[in-house]
Amino acid sequence: MANVSAPYNFVPLNEKVFFPPWANLVNHDVPFKEGLSGQIELEITAESPIFIRKPYEESDEIDSYYTNAKGVKISKEFCHIKDKNDEKRYYIPGSSIRNMLRSVVEIMSFSKLSFFNKPNKFSFRDMANTNLYSLMNNANNLNMGWLVKEDQGIKILYVGDLGNLRGQNVNSIYRPDNYDNRDLDFFKKISSNDYTDFISPDTKLEKKYKIYNNSENDFRNGYKESAATLNNYNDNQFDDVIVITGNIDGKRNEFLFKKPQQNNIKDKYDISGKVFQSFVISNTVKDENSDNWNFWESKFNNNEYIPVFFRTNNDNVIDFGLVVLYKMAYNFSLLETIKRNQPEVFDKKLDLVETLFGSIENDFKLKGRIQVSHAFSQNATTSNEHNLILGEPKISFYPSYIKQSVKNNGNLQGQYRTLHNNNAEISGRKRYPIQYIFEPNYIAPNNNQNGEENVSTSFLALRENTKFKTKINYHNLLPIELGALLSAITFHNTNKTRHNIGLAKPYGFGRVSIHINNMEKETIKNYIGLYQKIMNDFTSNKSLGEWIKTTQLVELISMAHLFIEQDKRKLKYMQLQDHQNIKKRRINRVNHNPKALPLYSKFLNHSLAPNNISTIMSFDIQNYTLKEDLEQLYKNKVTEIQNIINNLNSQLTIKKQQ
Repeated sequence: MANVSAPYNFVPLNEKVFFPPWANLVNHDVPFKEGLSGQIELEITAESPIFIRKPYEESDEIDSYYTNAKGVKISKEFCHIKDKNDEKRYYIPGSSIRNMLRSVVEIMSFSKLSFFNKPNKFSFRDMANTNLYSLMNNANNLNMGWLVKEDQGIKILYVGDLGNLRGQNVNSIYRPDNYDNRDLDFFKKISSNDYTDFISPDTKLEKKYKIYNNSENDFRNGYKESAATLNNYNDNQFDDVIVITGNIDGKRNEFLFKKPQQNNIKDKYDISGKVFQSFVISNTVKDENSDNWNFWESKFNNNEYIPVFFRTNNDNVIDFGLVVLYKMAYNFSLLETIKRNQPEVFDKKLDLVETLFGSIENDFKLKGRIQVSHAFSQNATTSNEHNLILGEPKISFYPSYIKQSVKNNGNLQGQYRTLHNNNAEISGRKRYPIQYIFEPNYIAPNNNQNGEENVSTSFLALRENTKFKTKINYHNLLPIELGALLSAITFHNTNKTRHNIGLAKPYGFGRVSIHINNMEKETIKNYIGLYQKIMNDFTSNKSLGEWIKTTQLVELISMAHLFIEQDKRKLKYMQLQDHQNIKKRRINRVNHNPKALPLYSKFLNHSLAPNNISTIMSFDIQNYTLKEDLEQLYKNKVTEIQNIINNLNSQLTIKKQQ
């Protein structure tokens, strides 16, 4: 049986967004009367090996970098500068610390979702989920045709039915009993090098057609010998075209298409813009078949005929593709789904994280009021070289990235939701739970991850117990805003919570504790308590309950907490085959309950809300003032500019009179 596990989880996305009413008054030139400016001194201690990569430089020593598969040179070293004695001074970039804190403030302050990928749509070919991938059980009803661009629009010319792929098929050039391999015996009549290239899954489609065209007679004569036992065989078949459809796992067939001549065309179908756009989306995503449309697109634009397989409903083409089991586009894009989940995600009003850290997303640019210096270390030593597989997860793996109805043990309830459904929700903001025990080899998979763009990387981490010191400079923050920053640094003053930063967080690297050196505990608590009061008013007014007990806060704090009884089996990467197996209802003829990733607090049975912090401070969220009246300030500026213009005009008049 397959079980779900992952070294990541999600904080559910907040539907409602907190927009500070003072946000439009934030100004670097005109401070608030209540505005605070100063420094926060931080000491950061690495509790597991930590790594933040420095950029490669031409002067790097040869053993300090490696060259990846694309020929790019990548440094293996931690960020550092060299002092006058040529000694390395290691540091955490201020931008890394800033982004780490920003992501926490974004969650805690119920801000808009930011920094997400914005492709139009994703596509799928999911053999394990026939409820989603309806083509899986419907391939025998496919039609064959030629896609072409005409003056009247895009058309498909029908040339025949695909037929039964499991029995004898006059349209298939692979013998139905040839299951032991994917190539044809008669292909071996061509040169050995061409034969090897032709059957290789790595050979581009353009080259395969070149081999085919150069050896066309061998292909056709060989096929004639192999096909002689097929029903309805006749010599006229060899006036048809052999269509090569690329390299899909398990494919046994290439197909014969009638040439796109008038006497071969039975019907002609109009292709709607929506159906064609779905086809383009499905075939421009980088995957094992991305080569197909790269090969055909220029020919299509030159009004040449493109072989396709397609389905119809009431004489309308509903979808089509370049292979039999073609990829299909989801009904909804990621953006459409997020906008349903968080309707104010594209609102131009500034949320709290934007007012603090700045924004470039809106019609104007707002400079942030928080700057973080590099955090330098005085005791850093490097560890042995680490080699890991790091992946860039894709939202197409819906058992994790789309919110499911799931029991605490991971058993799915009902059907999977995907981007095909109008009620789908993204799982939320991705986080890496703090790992109590550092065991990267236990977390690592035995194989590369399905649904991830895998990258093997090497690096020289700094050892645990490395200490760093830095300063956060803040300018013109309201007390509630300083409270938001302190709350993010301390996870709302919750004991035994940790941040993680840098590379390889899924493996437990980069776990850090942070201590504020220059502020009294009571002072910190008062600012945090004020922030809690304001946020609690917001969640209560939105009928979300007490702020510290919201799902967002509970999941964030639970994942940040050092949990001694953490079940590491649930934090492992799944093996390659399990990414498909967890979606199946039968495995090896045995009933199986499909799986999905539950919330961390439910899955690990570890739920922790932040501390309830009281405060002696008060702040009227609707009553804040600036040191200068903005309206009067602008009037003064206009008067000043007008005086300058008048002065220049006077000087020009004098010069003309001279």
